[in-house]
Amino acid sequence: MYELMKQASGIGITQRRLLSKMENHQPLHQQSYRQILKLSMMKMNRNNLKYFESISFEEAVRDKKWQTTMDEEIKAIDHNNIWELTKLPKRSQPIGVKWVFKRKMNAQGEIERYKARLVAKGYKQKEGIDYDESAFLNGVLEEEVYIEQPPRYMKSREEKKENEFKQCPYEYALYVKKNGGNMLFIALYVNDLIFMGNNGEMIQDFKSKMTQEFEMTDLSLMKFFLGLEVRQEEIGIFVTQEAYAKEILKKYKMAYCKLVSTPMEPGVKLSKFDRGERVDASKYQSLVGSLRYLTCTRPDLSLSVGIVSRFMEEPVHSHWKALKRILRYIQGTVSLELFYSNVEDYKLIWYSDSDWCGDLDDRKSTSGYVFFMGNTAFTWLSKKQPIMTLSTCEAEYVAASWCVCHAIWLRNLLNKLEHQQLDVTEIRIDNKSAIELAKSPVNHERSKHIDIRFHFIRDHVKEGSVKLVHVANRDQVADIFTKPLLMVLLDNCKKLIGMKDGRSI
Repeated sequence: MYELMKQASGIGITQRRLLSKMENHQPLHQQSYRQILKLSMMKMNRNNLKYFESISFEEAVRDKKWQTTMDEEIKAIDHNNIWELTKLPKRSQPIGVKWVFKRKMNAQGEIERYKARLVAKGYKQKEGIDYDESAFLNGVLEEEVYIEQPPRYMKSREEKKENEFKQCPYEYALYVKKNGGNMLFIALYVNDLIFMGNNGEMIQDFKSKMTQEFEMTDLSLMKFFLGLEVRQEEIGIFVTQEAYAKEILKKYKMAYCKLVSTPMEPGVKLSKFDRGERVDASKYQSLVGSLRYLTCTRPDLSLSVGIVSRFMEEPVHSHWKALKRILRYIQGTVSLELFYSNVEDYKLIWYSDSDWCGDLDDRKSTSGYVFFMGNTAFTWLSKKQPIMTLSTCEAEYVAASWCVCHAIWLRNLLNKLEHQQLDVTEIRIDNKSAIELAKSPVNHERSKHIDIRFHFIRDHVKEGSVKLVHVANRDQVADIFTKPLLMVLLDNCKKLIGMKDGRSI
């Protein structure tokens, strides 16, 4: 349309210039020229007027060209998961929609293609209810908005597609399909995926459809995935990275090294200012990276690997010696496995702990937590805090705040997976002062400086979603993530976490 209008405008300018010349020099031909130009313009308008006319929905549905382009629009909307068919909640006002039709022209004024767009009747929306004012044309829609079904594409709820998976909003690599009480889960990582469910027919149907669409290999019951070895038995599931650990030992010529009983010697403190001969930084970084992936199934390595990771820029001999000690420990415990027993206890229990000023360089503390569902740990963390704390109470309070953030995320995730956490989630810490600080809304002299983001814990303690419970030092499993332990304490923590020696099973 724009091209045609531009051409018409150009003709008008030419007309005025020619008329001016003819009025001054050729008055006898003026009338005939006007008639010729007028007839030309009328002919052009007659040919293109139908392209400028608005198309009603009633007219479009009778034309196959418009029907095709409407089908393409609906298909694109479905493909992008823009909406889902649902029951309108009470006191909710749906927004109407309408079809807008347009013919796209090329430079010659010919129809290039037909376009149909489904748009919302925005004039019915109310600011503050249906939308908030924004300066962005493509802002993220965070509100729940209900719209009417588009004309010609009305469906009953029973016609809703049952073959589509929903992406979990709390874990984007996880897709869920529900059919009554039956569920199918897909965990996707790049071009590798694993799927599980409680209905054999759903699993077989999914496998059949995937093999029809893609070239894929069915490895049957999962035994190996991204370096993780999985052994499934009647009593439960065993997960290990034994083969990966042996590759690391072989690569760094430590397959026949002397063994040690702990990954880090208790009481040893490393610093970036340690004196000694510098070692190859590239080799150091490569080994640390390999060990970090090994911590996926080896929580007993999380602290020691985290500490040696702090010296990646300019490692010296003392840092390399600490790395080699970790390899000696791995050689003696290479067959350790995580065991997940067949239990139906899905209650979350967390342990949170922190040292105080353990880092010699910046005097920051190290937080650690571990989450249990049933009798085995399934997620854990050992990480240096971003701030300097003034007391053990403050360090434990910051660690517990991190733990609560992860707990809320996991509760939401489990709710989406139909394992709702109806009971309060217990977070067990060994510092009574931190527990009282989380319960009290008062800013005391010794705590009023704590950043407000760490007081996030108070809201959830107050509403009852989490509860801080005191645990004795000897039962604090999270100790393994905050400080190097003696062999007896380390072995006890490994047992409580659910680690077993595969050679003795």
